[in-house]
Amino acid sequence: MANFSLAPVVELSAAAKRTILELPNVTQVREQLADSEGIDVVFEVVRGKDRVILPVQIKSQGYPRDVAEAARRLVKYRDEHKTNRRPIVPLLIAPSLSPGSRKLLQELGVGYWDSGGSLYLQLPDAVYLLDRPVPPVERRRTRGLFRGSSAQVLHQLLLEPERAWHGNELAERSGVSTYTVHQVLGYLEEQLWVEREGKGPHTLRYLRNPGGLLDAWSEVHSLDDYVSHPLHVLAASPDERDRLVLEFLESHSMVYALTLEAGALRVAPYVTGFGVLSVLVSADVAWERSLKGTRLRPVSEGANVIFWAQRRGLAPLMGRREVDGVWVASDVQLYLDLWSWPRRGKEQAEHLRRERLGY
Repeated sequence: MANFSLAPVVELSAAAKRTILELPNVTQVREQLADSEGIDVVFEVVRGKDRVILPVQIKSQGYPRDVAEAARRLVKYRDEHKTNRRPIVPLLIAPSLSPGSRKLLQELGVGYWDSGGSLYLQLPDAVYLLDRPVPPVERRRTRGLFRGSSAQVLHQLLLEPERAWHGNELAERSGVSTYTVHQVLGYLEEQLWVEREGKGPHTLRYLRNPGGLLDAWSEVHSLDDYVSHPLHVLAASPDERDRLVLEFLESHSMVYALTLEAGALRVAPYVTGFGVLSVLVSADVAWERSLKGTRLRPVSEGANVIFWAQRRGLAPLMGRREVDGVWVASDVQLYLDLWSWPRRGKEQAEHLRRERLGY
């Protein structure tokens, strides 16, 4: 039996049975005692004249690492109990299954159900797929991974996707504590985005799936994560506007990086021009007081410049580089910002990913 209390097991099992009973042509789901180690319960699904056996394993967590081990046991059970009489379709039940876990189970031919109502079940003559949002508890935890100091660790990993890291080295490069690095890497291992080599102080970790990690981050990243400061600069041309803004930033020794179209145009051009100059700035600089005497004016509409200040953490400004004398956001940050931008952002993000990131 799985290593958590009986009540959640019973509740999850009953809820999964109710979902299966609602499937077309399913008339009955009978529950049987498990007859093998590693199997929590067995369902017999009655569908017309067919009887299908579902060996079930119930997990308290649905992380890909745990899911992969559970799937291995379920597949082994299926292979060892094959008969010509009744088909066997393994099923994994968990409170929450991440998109990565769902994809892994589908690839292995293992069915699943989670408390959000998602279901995948491949019967001999029918395939059922209910793809529902990840339950809120898992969404909150996942979203928190991509915020603050945790995001700094992720950003550093993606900046050097082929490097193997010691924990203390990654902490130093990311500008966070070794405890934060340990927590983040532990979660990434559960998601099968990171692998480890060695033991103890000689342990090395490296990204096994940088593209998957970037995809997961882009799903939750939003321009709403920044505090936006729309400005209008009175200038005769876009070139003059850019010059005035950059002179303002440099004269006040502000740490900044161009993003969105303005940044992408300098490293992976996709369009020939842009309407708004988008600039990432540090949230802890009181630059608003320095606008007096300049041509930069705060506005509520008609902005041709936007300063984007991160709410917490330094991740957006990590990896910035100087291009022709102008600081531009890292390719990772450009991709995230472009992907979150409704105005042709995804097209530019995909172009940038092909040209610059390669994963």
